[in-house]
Formats: sequence, C-alpha cells, structure tokens
Amino acid sequence: MKKDSQPANSSPRQGENYLEVLKQCNDLLLEQKRRLEEDLEKQRKLCTLLKLKVRELADANRAFGAERKIQATEIARLTAQVQKGHEKIFNTAFTAGSITRQVMELLNSRSFVWTNFLRYTDRTLLNFSIQGKVNFFRKVSSRILRNKRMQLPSALQGIDRELQLLNAALSELCHEVNLDGSGCQVPATVAPPIPEIPIAPPFEAVTQWKHIFTPGRGEAPSRTVAIATLLFYDADGRNYMHGGAERYLIELFGIIQSMGFEAVVVQAGNSDWTLAHHCEYGELPVTALHSELLFNSFSEAVNRWQNENPCALMIYSPFLIASLYSAPNSLGISHGIFWDDPHYRVTQETVIFHQKAIRQAIANCHELISVDTNTVNWYRTMCHDAEVKMNCIPNFVNRREFHPLQNAEKRRKLRIVYPRRLYAARGFNLVLEVFPELFRKYQDIELELIGQIDDNARKQLKDFLGKFHGRVKHRCCPPEEMPEVYRRADIVLVPTCYSEGTSLSCLEAMASGCAVIATNVGGLPELIINRFNGLLIAPEAEALAEALTQLIEQPELRQDIAENALKTSKCYDLVRWRDEWRKVLERKLGKSRERRIEFVQLAAPGMTWNAMKQRPQQLFQALAQMGFESTYISDEPMVNQSLLGDIPPQLHIQPNGFIPNLNGKYLYLYFPNIIYHRNFTYGELIRNSDCKIIFDILDDPSIHTNPETGKADPVFMNNFEMLLKNADFVITSARQLYEKYSGIRPDMKLVFNGVTLEDFRLRTVPERPADLPDDGRKIIGYYGALAQWVDFDLIEQAAKALPELHFVLIGLNVNEEEISRVTALGNVHFLGLKHYNQLAGYLRYFDVATIPFKINPVTDAASPIKLFEYCASGTPVVTTGFAEVMQYREQGVMVAESRDDYIAKLKQAAGLKDEDLEKLRKKLEALAESNTWAIRASIIADMVREKQDNTEETEDVR
Repeated sequence: MKKDSQPANSSPRQGENYLEVLKQCNDLLLEQKRRLEEDLEKQRKLCTLLKLKVRELADANRAFGAERKIQATEIARLTAQVQKGHEKIFNTAFTAGSITRQVMELLNSRSFVWTNFLRYTDRTLLNFSIQGKVNFFRKVSSRILRNKRMQLPSALQGIDRELQLLNAALSELCHEVNLDGSGCQVPATVAPPIPEIPIAPPFEAVTQWKHIFTPGRGEAPSRTVAIATLLFYDADGRNYMHGGAERYLIELFGIIQSMGFEAVVVQAGNSDWTLAHHCEYGELPVTALHSELLFNSFSEAVNRWQNENPCALMIYSPFLIASLYSAPNSLGISHGIFWDDPHYRVTQETVIFHQKAIRQAIANCHELISVDTNTVNWYRTMCHDAEVKMNCIPNFVNRREFHPLQNAEKRRKLRIVYPRRLYAARGFNLVLEVFPELFRKYQDIELELIGQIDDNARKQLKDFLGKFHGRVKHRCCPPEEMPEVYRRADIVLVPTCYSEGTSLSCLEAMASGCAVIATNVGGLPELIINRFNGLLIAPEAEALAEALTQLIEQPELRQDIAENALKTSKCYDLVRWRDEWRKVLERKLGKSRERRIEFVQLAAPGMTWNAMKQRPQQLFQALAQMGFESTYISDEPMVNQSLLGDIPPQLHIQPNGFIPNLNGKYLYLYFPNIIYHRNFTYGELIRNSDCKIIFDILDDPSIHTNPETGKADPVFMNNFEMLLKNADFVITSARQLYEKYSGIRPDMKLVFNGVTLEDFRLRTVPERPADLPDDGRKIIGYYGALAQWVDFDLIEQAAKALPELHFVLIGLNVNEEEISRVTALGNVHFLGLKHYNQLAGYLRYFDVATIPFKINPVTDAASPIKLFEYCASGTPVVTTGFAEVMQYREQGVMVAESRDDYIAKLKQAAGLKDEDLEKLRKKLEALAESNTWAIRASIIADMVREKQDNTEETEDVR
C-alpha cells in the first residue's frame, strides 16, 4: 500500500534523508521570517500611533469630560490592536521554535539520552521564550553531537543565523511595545499593561532544575519552599500589610515549618531588601525583588530569583504571578475570582485578554488550590480540556481566638460593624448610601468602620463621620484586636461587590456569634445560607437596607442566624484547614519527616498541667502548635479535660499513671530525681529504650542541696551526671549553666525561657480582682514561687521605705514563716497561688512588676519566665542584679545595683509620667516579641531535625 506523503511541517520520520529534511525546515523558517518582518512593520506603526496618543493624554492631564473619555477609549482600542499583533508575532516565533525542535529531534533520534531528556523538559520548556528554546536545544544537541563526533550540518547553521535575526527583531519589539517614549507605561485605568515577551532562563539554570526536581521522583533535595506574593510588606519593607492573604501565608509557613522545610516569602519591592517577619511560628524570612508592582514584571523577577535560588516547591499567591513562568514544582493559590473587577472589563478586548492571561497562569501551575468552588467551576467551564489539578480548600477561622463573649451584658445600642477595607470592592459605597436613612429611622444603632481607608474614599469618609458624629466611628485595628471587635458586635456587614473568596472576615464574624449580612458574590454563598446562618443579598443598596431593617426589627431572627452561624463555623476550623493543606504539601514534597518526631514529657513531682505553667508546659504547647505530636504526662491521677482550655490537637495531656510507648520518640527530661515507670532507672532507660533523650538543665544542681547535710542528693547527682554525658541532646535555659557545662557537652544548646504573647497582651481591660488592694495607692507586684531564693528582707525594707505603695505577692507558699513576717506590714499582701490564666488579669493592675531575688549561684543560673511575661504586658520591671537579667538593661528592664538602688528604682518606676511610660512599654513589648516560646521551640525542632538529617545521610552512605 502506498504511504501518505508527510506534510512539510510534521515531524520528520526516522530513515529519511537528513539533509533533504533540513533543507525543507530551513525553507519553512525563511517563510516564517518573511511573515515576521511584515508583522513587525505593522506593529511598529501601531506602537508609534499608540505612543502619540499616550503623550496627548499626558499633555491633557487636567482635561475633564468627553475629551478625556474619547482619548482613553482610543488608547484602549489601539492597545488591544497592539496586543493582537503581539500575540500573532509570538505565535509565528513559536512555530519557528517548533521547527527547530523537530530538527534537533531528527539529528538525535537514535539517542536514548536525548529522548529521555526531551520527556523531562517538555513541561519545563513550555514557558521559555522562543530564543530560550533555541539556545537550550542548540547547546544540548551540540554536546550530544560532539560526543558522537558528528559535524553540525551547514543547513542547521543557516537556521541558527535566521533565528539570531529573529531574536534581535523580537527584542527590539519588546522594548518598543513596553515603553511610550517618555518611559511611562500605559495607564492601568485606561488599558491593561501590554505583556512582555518572556526572557529565557540561562541554560545552566535548566540543568540545575533537573537535579532539583524530577517529576515522579518523590521528595526534592532542596528543603526550601518559596511563597511568591506581590506585597507582604509595602514596597519599601516598612509596613506589614495586615490582610487576610498575609494571615493565610503565615499559617502556611507554620505547616511548612512543621514538616521540616524552610519557607521564604518573595515579594516585589522598590529595591532589593530582606527582613525577618516575627510571628507565632518563629521568624519568616521575607525577600523583596526590585520590580514594578505589575504581575508580568514581578513574574520575571521571581523567575530570575528562582534560577539562582532553587527550591523544592514554589507557591504563587495569587496564581497570576505564574502568568509568564512557573517553577518545575509549583502550586498556585486562588483567593477568589478577582477578574469580575470593573477594571478587568473596560472593553470586550480587555476581557478576552485578561481571561487568556488567567487561563495561561493556571495552566502554568502544576496544581491550583482555590479557597472556593466558584473559581474551580469557572475554570472547568472555560477550560474544559485543561489538565491542571484543582483542589478546593475553603478559608479558615481560628476558633481559639474568635468566639462569642461569655455572659455578655445587654447594650442599649445595637452595634453594627463593617470590618473591611474602606473602598468600592468591599461595598463601602453601599454602606455610605444606606446608613443616613437608617440613622434617621433608628436612634438605637451605631456603626463601627474597622479597616484601612482607600485614598479615593477619604473625603467621603470625612464627610460621613462629620455628619453622624457620635454614631459612626472609624479605626484601624491590628489582627490581635479583631476578636474583641467581633465579640462586641451584634451585626456584621460583608457587602462585597466584587473580588471575593470565602471571606476570612465573614468566617470570623460567624465564629464570634454575630448575625452576618453578606452579598451573593464570589465564595460568600458557600458560607451563608440565606435566613439560616445569615442574610444573603444582592450587592445593591436597596437589598442591604432591607436586610439591616429585618435584623434591627427582628431580634429573634438575629439570634437564630447568629447561633447557626456559630455552628457552621466549626466546619471551617483552622485545624481542618491545616490538615487539608498538609495533605497537599506532602503530595508535592513527599511525606513529612516530622511525622516521625514525637515528644514525651514524663511526670515530675508537683508538675500538673494547670497549676503553674512553667517551661516544660510552654515548650510542649509551642511544639504542638508547630505540628509535632507531643505528650505531656501531668502529675495527677486524673486529667480534667474540661479544664485544659483550647489546646492544639497535637498536644495530649495524660495522667501520671499513663505508660507511653517511647520507641522512636524524643523524651524530654529535666528533673533527674524521677524513677521511670516500672522501676526502670535512668541507666536502664538509656540502655534499653529506643528513644532519643533531651535533657534540659533548668537550674544549678545546688538548688537540690539538703539543708541539713549541706550536700546534694546522691541519687539526683548520679542521674544528673549520667544524663549530662549520655543524653542525645542537652539544652539549658541560662547562660551561666551553658558556660558551666558546655565544656563537658560541646553540643549543648542555649534555649532561653520565653513568653506566649497572646496570654499577656489582653485585648480588653479585665475586671479588677477582688483581693487586690484598692485604696488608690499604686501596686508593686510579684508572682512566682515564694521559695528560698526570694529576698524577703529586701521586700520588708522596701515596704517600710515606701509606705505610699502596696506590695502584692502571688504564688506557692513554701516559706510560711517569711511570708508571715512581711505581711505583718500593712502594705504587703499575700494573695496565694493563682491559676496561670488569672495571672494576666492581676498583672494588668500592677503599676510595677518586680523580681526581688537574692544574688547567689542558684539565682545567677535562673532565667525567670516571669520577666518576659511582665514585658509582654508592658508593665515596668524592676529586678535585683542577678546574672541572667543583666543582658536586658538596655532593653527597658530596670536592674538595681544595690538594695538602696532597688528601692529608688521602684519609686522611679511607680512615678513615671505617661509619655515616658509609653516609651518604656514599647521597649519592653519589643523585648517580649523577640523571646517567644515559638522561637524557643523552633530551636529544639531545628536541633532534632539536624540530628535526624545527619543520621539519614549516614545511613544513605552505608
């Protein structure tokens, strides 16, 4: 049977004459070049006309009305034509590249290496420019040909020459299209920015990528996950953006870190800069790349950065950053449909252009995570033949922070809260339109606007506040204050007009037990079922006014939907969101090594979970928040789960009769007098158990000296020395102890104590405790163990010298005689032991917080947790001069040099003026922020990871 003739532009068959096919390809390339020359000439003329129109618009910058509108429309039309011409040129160039690739395949068709390499590079090269493809294949082919001792045919050399001319023409066009002659881009409000032709990554970067990630190979060697976002801080790195998208990325950072990977945020900036963002999961590195605040420009900058900084996974937030390039292993995040914004719908041409860019960006990502099904359904409809894997993970709410106010008092006025940025997309214009009539109709309502103001709405806000002074308030709140804002609200408005996903504000309001009014925009209908857990309305002023009227006049309806909203919010709990994201990341990065890292704390005498929350409890809670399974055995026969509060799901509190399986676990020990269960000694524990031991030296051993014999307990010292020498890890909380024992254990880590900031930065003023003195005198306060290291003589001396002040002591009474002596003074008060959760309430009413320790080897080796807790509350701190506090003198802590100086500093601190007090508080709060338990726990986690990685590398070598 006669075979069909092969089309000229199809792939050459093996066995045909090489030179004949090469000539055919060369002729095809010459034809493509001719077409390009014609298109380029047309494009130059269009660009010249477009630049002229842009200059005219710039000259008429102060023009108003029809003249400016006509000019803007003309520029939009010309821009669309340029875009079409640009796409035509690029498609022609891509055809030329395809022909070149066929030539390369033909020349190397018998090469097994080449065939496999092509299979790998298919996806990677999708986003290269035409010249990038040519360079890539030419270099690889020349290496293979050289290895085969073959000469490059003359016809192929001709192809190279044609493509060099082609690349020069395209580069010239790229420069011409993107500049208007004066260096100004086409205004974004008139027409979208013209896309630039991508610049190919260097060949060396491609060879690096092959080693970093090969599809199907499992976990990548790199341990860094990069998150690209346009702005995390502002372009100068001065101000954190404080938005929902930023909160989303911080939670992602926590998951990534718990999996044993490092994370870095990459953003656009006015210059290259780096900083560390402090959050509850530790320090998140932020790197700014010098780039315009446009997705195309930033996409190029990210591409250059990732070539120089290979990473295991690149996350694009939002996915549009991948519009030009994507990394070999990538994820895109859709925070909701944003192309319903009117700016994306200026003309039909701009709609088509943007939708094409959006589809391309999604296609460039290997997987897309959407916060709502709205995006997923749009993509399925518009791109039915797409192969991109899509996953829907709705947004989250941290129900530990956002919850209803218990025993709330009834207010005279109904409080309505708008907790969004004040601009059109979030429905601020609707609020301005409906409330004048509502204020006239209802005298018992008030409106609180919480959010940053858009520049275009500043005058409107000023007029609105002036007209309804006393009934409308506006302020910006940091994230930590938002839970209290919702708890004080009756009705919350989420009147979005466009660009919305599954709103964090909506979820937070629902979890706080508020009645929510939301529009049927974006992902909001996935959260709100009309008249069940909220009111769902059209984004129109009339609908908003009607919904508000219903909730104002019908308290029963308001209460019903608020209760149902609270129940619904459980489905969006942060814990579930973390689990879903962890599955995605494990699929992209491989199973987390930290799944095998579990911590266990054995019961120690008197160390219950709820009594005094000390270093072990705080470390275990912080490790659990990082995602590590952590078991704390409390010294009590039964654990009342209802008293534990809202603890991380990875934290397990067990009674002292619980016998853990220690195999493969990391056992945390700090009190060497404990005998392991079933009468195992420490020696037997070390020899027989397949676990890793972390020995934490909290105090100098002399603290356990028997006062009668003057010697330390021999069992204690024997266990102490055994653990010091044989434990897998040794850490300590104080510099003095580190200097004392690091000679024996050079691998010892110094892990200072810390603070859980949210426990001591109260969002509301608590009720004054009834047992605090309340006669107008200021209070000097101390809480902690009232043991032998407390200087009761100093307290007595200070109380006598300062009768105008009260001295309040809170804590465990282990020295009854001394406490009785000092409380005999009229201005010294002992209030007993208080629960950890009560301490911040007392601290709020301390005018000065103090640590009156004796100075001896025990206190010199002490790192007092209360120091950082005092600082977190912003309360002035006065201490005696023991070694560990000396390093904080420059950071606001007032350290006394003598007994008289201690009394003088107490008087000075109690008499601070408001201005000086505010400056001091800022210094103390900054000190607390750099000493959190999350930071301390991350040191332990890194220590364990490093040892684990070294062990696995050793096993691999074997």
